[in-house]
Amino acid sequence: MMNFISSAIGKFTEENEPSTAAPTPRSDEELMAEMEKLKQQAYEACMADIGQCLNSYLAKTGTTGTYEGWISEMHPENLKHGKIDHRFYLKDSEYRVRWNEKVDQRRFVYALDPA
Repeated sequence: MMNFISSAIGKFTEENEPSTAAPTPRSDEELMAEMEKLKQQAYEACMADIGQCLNSYLAKTGTTGTYEGWISEMHPENLKHGKIDHRFYLKDSEYRVRWNEKVDQRRFVYALDPA
């Protein structure tokens, strides 16, 4: 059993050691594709975090929770004079869209005209 564990640890270590070889030059297209992939991964992680925070808030507050209360709790820096930043009410606001997906229609938050 120890030989198996030692072998597995050795293989893991070899595979995860930083390479001492010079990096292979990449084209602008390859670099852009990699950046787009990282951007998409960051977006997906952010959306997952928003979803988890919303689920926690709704579990804690039940039917008494409000959109403004959730945003104020999640982003207190966006609360000014008792109101949340107007961008949270825009049509494409991921927060507003997620909220409306989770609550019944009586608690919907409708988009405000940006003008």
